[in-house]
Amino acid sequence: MLRLFHSDCNLNRIDDVERYLWRAIANRCCDYHRHRRNATLPTERAAALADEPGEQELREEYERIAGLLALLPEEQAEVIRLKTSDSLTFARIAEITGSTEATVKSRFRYGIGKLRKLINH
Repeated sequence: MLRLFHSDCNLNRIDDVERYLWRAIANRCCDYHRHRRNATLPTERAAALADEPGEQELREEYERIAGLLALLPEEQAEVIRLKTSDSLTFARIAEITGSTEATVKSRFRYGIGKLRKLINH
């Protein structure tokens, strides 16, 4: 948000500022995760998580899910994250991504199907 505020972007030219801001935030998040896709958990943080009972299983499950989502096309992974983690409706996801609701539903359905195949193999 600060980058956008400090940029020379003229928000008066934008028809739907809220949608534009959501899209800008989503794009920035995708860029961030795309660059960190191959990053690993810092050793000291991983060791701290592994010391607490039950946390190691949670960490391993998180890493497994993140790894599976990384194998999907970014558009499908993004819709799955927004739907499952943020509990957004398909209509809201469509607004944020600038897609139609039907496209968002298809991305979710295809992404979940691919995840099922990956898990079963």
